Amino acid sequence: MLRIENQWSHSWHCRDRIAVCWILATGSAHQTQTRLYFDLLRNGGEQNYLRLLPPGERNRVLSRWYQGSGQLKLDYSYAEMENTAPSQVSFATSAHNEELGARLLQNFTEQLVDLWGVRRTHPQFWDVLHDITRWHREHQPLQAGVFDINRYKNL
Repeated sequence: MLRIENQWSHSWHCRDRIAVCWILATGSAHQTQTRLYFDLLRNGGEQNYLRLLPPGERNRVLSRWYQGSGQLKLDYSYAEMENTAPSQVSFATSAHNEELGARLLQNFTEQLVDLWGVRRTHPQFWDVLHDITRWHREHQPLQAGVFDINRYKNL
């Protein structure tokens, strides 16, 4: 079973702000401010994800993410998690976090397949996959692992 440790949900606008801030970070004071800003953006993304979970589960999952010294950051730096509004997601299991993570990963995979439109049976599949993977390794190395095709079904 897929085990989700932590998830974020950001808009493209938010990702653009992250990229611009990272590029502009020069001096140590600015780098410190940028790290704090990234931290707050990440926390906002985490809260977006948690709002998809049922209200009673949000703080439990959040507490699992921030243990030990991370609890201090959670208590003093971040906005309190809204825990009353109902989730707009219906769940088939009681493992809400794992189910949501699996759904998001599957949805992302399907979007990739729809976008590139190349399945394993396509004659140019390997050429296309290697081009995409090479580009990601150069420009987005942390996300390059998404293209490990052994992870996906029906590709």
